[in-house]
Amino acid sequence: MAACPRKRETKYSWLVCVCAAITNGMTSSVFFSFGVFLPVFMKAFDESREKTALLGSLTYFLGMFLCLLAGKICNRYGCRVSIIIGTISCIAALLVSSWATGMTYLFISLPILYGLGIALNLMACFLMVALYFDKNRHLALGFVAAGASAGYFVVAPIAQELISSFGWRNALRIESGMLLCCGIATIIVFDTNVEADPNGCADACDSSRCIRHEKKYSWNNLKKTLNFCSLYYSVSVTTLFIVSLSHYSLPIHLVRSCEEVGISSSKSSYLYIGIGIGSFVAKIAAGKLCQFVKPIYVNQASSLFSGISALTVSMSKSYIVLVIITVVFGLADGAFQSSYNSIALSTPDPQKRAYAYGGANMVISLAFVLGPMITGRIADLHSYKEAFIVSGVVTIVGALVPFVLCFRRDSASQTRTNILMEELVVFEKLSVV
Repeated sequence: MAACPRKRETKYSWLVCVCAAITNGMTSSVFFSFGVFLPVFMKAFDESREKTALLGSLTYFLGMFLCLLAGKICNRYGCRVSIIIGTISCIAALLVSSWATGMTYLFISLPILYGLGIALNLMACFLMVALYFDKNRHLALGFVAAGASAGYFVVAPIAQELISSFGWRNALRIESGMLLCCGIATIIVFDTNVEADPNGCADACDSSRCIRHEKKYSWNNLKKTLNFCSLYYSVSVTTLFIVSLSHYSLPIHLVRSCEEVGISSSKSSYLYIGIGIGSFVAKIAAGKLCQFVKPIYVNQASSLFSGISALTVSMSKSYIVLVIITVVFGLADGAFQSSYNSIALSTPDPQKRAYAYGGANMVISLAFVLGPMITGRIADLHSYKEAFIVSGVVTIVGALVPFVLCFRRDSASQTRTNILMEELVVFEKLSVV
C-alpha cells in the first residue's frame, strides 16, 4: 500500500527547508571560502593570482553549467538520488585535492568532481523546497539561499583556523567530513512523495510523477524544452549574466586585495563574517519582499549596491571602512541571490522548473569563470584598485539592462492604441454606410 503523500506548507516542509539550507550552505560555503585558500595555493604551488583564481572560477562554472544535467537527473531519479551522488562527488573532490602535488591535480579534482557535486546538491535542494511550498515559496527559497551565506561567517573563519592549525591539506579533509554529516541528514529527510501542485502539475523533482513526462521533455526536442523563455525570463537571465560577470570577483579576491594594502590574511578573513551576516539577513528579507514586489526589481537594486561596493573597495585602505563596505556588499549579495532564485524558479510553469533553473544557471556559468579571472589579470597588470573599478562599472551596467522591459511595454501600449484607433475608424465608416 502506497504511503499518503505529504502535504505542502507543513512543519515537515520547514524541516526539509532547514536541511536543504544546511546542505546548500555547506556545499556552497566551501567554494565561497576559496578566498581563504587562494593565497595558500599561490604560495604552495608558486602560481599567479590569475591562474589560482581561475581554479575557483572553473569549479563554480562547471557547478552552474552542469545544472541542466543535474535537473535532468532530478527529473529522472529524484532529488534524494541527486543528493547522494552530489555529496559523494564533493567529498571525493576534497579528499583527492588534499593529496595534490601541483595545480594540475587541483584543476582535475575541484572543477570536475566538486563542480558536479555543486550542481547536483544545488538543484536538488532548491527543487525540493519549491516542491514543498506554494504560498511561502519565495520565503522558503530565501532561507535555502541564506544557507550559503552562513558559510561566510562560519566556514571561512573555520577554514582559516584549520589552515593555521593543521595545514591546508588537513583542512580540506576535515571539511569533507563536515559535508558527509550534512549529506546524510538531508538524504534521510528528503521525500518526494508530496501532494500534487495546486495547479495540477507535477513538479520537477518528483521522479514518480515525472517519468511519464520524460518523452514530452526530451532533450531531443529542444524547442519544447526551452519554450519557457519569455521576454521577462530572457531579459532577467541576461541581467544576471552581466552582473555575475563581476559580482563574485570581490569575495574571491578579497583576502589577496587586503594583503596588497597591508592587511594580513588572518585579519581580512574575518571580513567574510560581515559579508555572511549581511547576505544571510538580506536573503531572507528579500525572499519575503519578493512575495510583494517583482523579483527583477529587487535584483536591480541589489546589483546597483554591489557595483557601488566594488567601486568603494577600490578606494579604501582602512580596515574599519572595509568592514562597513563588506557588510553592504553582503546585503546586496543576499538580495541578488534570493531574487535570482525567485526569478528562475517562479517564472516558468512547474513542469519545466528544473529546465528553467538549470538553464539559467548554465547560461550565467560563463560569467563565473570569466569574471574573477579577468579581475585577477587586471590586478596582475596594474592593481586591485583598477580591477575593482572595472568590476563595479560592469555590475552597474548590468543592473540597467531590465529597463529594456519598460521600452517594450511602451511599444506594446502604442501598438494597442494604434489597433484601437484603426478599429474606431472602421466602426465610424461602417456607421456612415
